[in-house]
Amino acid sequence: MTVNLGKLILGASALAFVGSCAGSLGEPNSGPIWQQNWTMAETEAFSYASQGSRLMPNSWFAALEQPNSQALFSDIDHLTSFGFLAPPADWEMTRPIGFAVDAQKDTKLVNTKLRWFKGQGATEEWIGFNCAACHTAQIDVKTDSGIKSWMVQGAPGMGDFQTFIGDLNTALSQTLQDRARFDRFAGRVLQGKRNTPKNQGMLRASLGQLVNYQTRVAHPNITDSEYGFARVDAIGYIFNKTVVLANPSVEEVQGNLSDAPVSYPFLWHISRENHLQYNGMVAKQQITIKDVENIDVGAVGRNAGEVIGVFGDVKPKSSGISGKLGIPAFTSSVRVENLVLLENSLARLDSPKWSEMVGSVDVAKAARGKDLYDQNCASCHFPREEWDNNPNWKKGDGIEKMVPLRVMFESGDLTDTRMACNAYEAVANTGEMQGGAETPSATERVASMLTTMVKGVLIDQVSVLLEAGFDNIYYENRLPVVDGVQPSASPIPAPASATMMASSIAHVDQACIDAKTSKSTPEQVDYANSYKARPLDGIWATAPYLHNGSVPTLYHLLLSPKARPKSWWVGGRALDTKNVGLEWETGSAPTAFNFRTETDDGKAIIGNSNQGHDYGASDLSEDDRWALVEYLKTL
Repeated sequence: MTVNLGKLILGASALAFVGSCAGSLGEPNSGPIWQQNWTMAETEAFSYASQGSRLMPNSWFAALEQPNSQALFSDIDHLTSFGFLAPPADWEMTRPIGFAVDAQKDTKLVNTKLRWFKGQGATEEWIGFNCAACHTAQIDVKTDSGIKSWMVQGAPGMGDFQTFIGDLNTALSQTLQDRARFDRFAGRVLQGKRNTPKNQGMLRASLGQLVNYQTRVAHPNITDSEYGFARVDAIGYIFNKTVVLANPSVEEVQGNLSDAPVSYPFLWHISRENHLQYNGMVAKQQITIKDVENIDVGAVGRNAGEVIGVFGDVKPKSSGISGKLGIPAFTSSVRVENLVLLENSLARLDSPKWSEMVGSVDVAKAARGKDLYDQNCASCHFPREEWDNNPNWKKGDGIEKMVPLRVMFESGDLTDTRMACNAYEAVANTGEMQGGAETPSATERVASMLTTMVKGVLIDQVSVLLEAGFDNIYYENRLPVVDGVQPSASPIPAPASATMMASSIAHVDQACIDAKTSKSTPEQVDYANSYKARPLDGIWATAPYLHNGSVPTLYHLLLSPKARPKSWWVGGRALDTKNVGLEWETGSAPTAFNFRTETDDGKAIIGNSNQGHDYGASDLSEDDRWALVEYLKTL
């Protein structure tokens, strides 16, 4: 058995129940919505299995009121207004996709070990996110008989995480500060005989702890960048959370400015890629058991980093063996077994098919488009026929191509350096992590701190990791366990106002300079300073486009960068079947966001550039553009 955790480069995902769903997979479902090689059971497990995210107690979430309102925050219409996806009508669920309940014991946890009534046990349901919250889409297609809606697994979500967290923190702060509001909250949470003055005091104290913790780990407003729908700075959030976890008693900590929002990436075929993230900062790393490469520890680590970013609880002190690696084991809420099982499901997920969901394509035009694709695009975005069903594709190389940012910058094809700027040069106090083999100093790069933290989380649960690997070899594939039941809270009503607490943040833009001056050649790729070009299967279902979600449709992507829209709308789910993207011309969605690449006075908005990625698009004829669009529908 070979376990090489020492070489892992671990980071975040471009960032997320009724009864238990543990069991075998069964036969693929043939219903019209589930056409991506998953069973219904896999779809439901992906949608609601806990990864260990613990945002707040589930009973509190059900009782919390919206900011400046007496309406409940957990109302499904309110939650979907942030772009999160409501479950299908025939599912027995009233939470959005990806809002997972975590029901593990909190005995060894720290920040989420709260007590708010006398005699309370160690197992309380907490609400949090899993990967489906950001990686599940709905696409509405207009047909002769009306609108047909498709739920697409692994596709970029529409969630406005920044606004959601900002509003949630405001609601929590208002509940703590306004007595009438708190009384209504306590009445819902404690109910009946538990609603005593003593328990109310315990509840208020625990709420205060959560407010302090949440407003330190989430920095949605500490940036001038507005993400809007369908984007998030996952790396920035995860870096900030890492720093707060390492410095639990420090009110103001140096983190990393969350000013590099990116489009949620699609997940199908991700198990075939050797480098993750748009900048390739997470490398695939296998655990080999009995000569069988079975567990992609890089993927598990990437998902562990995601959980850390979306409110996983980590105690960054040694709680077990360090071994020869010199890395301590960190107790955490991360559900490693579920991470392995979810990753196994993703390895089976296929891309959505235009022909099955939308309709036919112009065969002759698509054939012309394929010729153009092979001439202009295939050298970076490898065609599926070259790697599909070929486990030895380029002797184990991934199906993605890494292009150094320097090369893209010099050719004028780099859209925006911001994805590199927020990832590598930020430094922070190591706090309680100081003294380990990998964090010997009082200050370290946050990227290194995150790497160490994720390794520690995995080492703490290494037996679980290996057990899941053996199960994959010797037993049929299992689904992750889905926790929890749906709580109910009797409505009550409020006003108030609060200012969100903020932390001071330091940020260094040296990575931008490095991206422009790096001496690495294409043959000596610095993967941590590169852009990932991946296969484009199912690309029609993944709008908006480019790494930062700055282009609304495939047709606009094929225009000269100067001709692309500088202002358009995002938030709707209707498919633009002509230009291929989501509706973008009007703000028809109730809470549509106006995406802009520059200010009213013509200044570029940091992180929102839609320039670059030309690669000859400026020279295409209109007929050629439309032929390429037609071909991209077939992928």
